[in-house]
Amino acid sequence: MHDHAEPLDMLDLALQAQSITTCRANCQEASLELTRAKPVHLVFADTTLPDGTWGDVLGLAAKAPARST
Repeated sequence: MHDHAEPLDMLDLALQAQSITTCRANCQEASLELTRAKPVHLVFADTTLPDGTWGDVLGLAAKAPARST
């Protein structure tokens, strides 16, 4: 869990209450998640992660294969 997890916990619960699947990941895990068959529609990132920053996650998302839904 990250230092500022409480707001992310609340966001996670609110999204799950709307039947929206969520996933928590560091940069390495996000890289794997963004290349899976099921497309990711929205990415929230903490400002710093154990292995990178929100900018690193944004870069990974930009490199993810484009898929139509």
